[in-house]
Amino acid sequence: MNESGAAGTDRDGSERRFLTIEFIDLVGYTDLAERLDPEDLGVLLRRYHRLAVSIMERYGGFVAQVVGDGLLVYF
Repeated sequence: MNESGAAGTDRDGSERRFLTIEFIDLVGYTDLAERLDPEDLGVLLRRYHRLAVSIMERYGGFVAQVVGDGLLVYF
């Protein structure tokens, strides 16, 4: 809240915002990693990341972190 009690920008430039945090990953990734050839797994993971990132960005998301098959996204 700013000095007037309303949400918005304060004197120091800080502001309050609503934030949605999403974490997504592939179901069964560990099993896939054990069964697939490493090169095939890499192809699958890159395709998944490209698709997921493009969808998140389309809806205003920002990918904050990528860990293995997991993506941490902020909206």
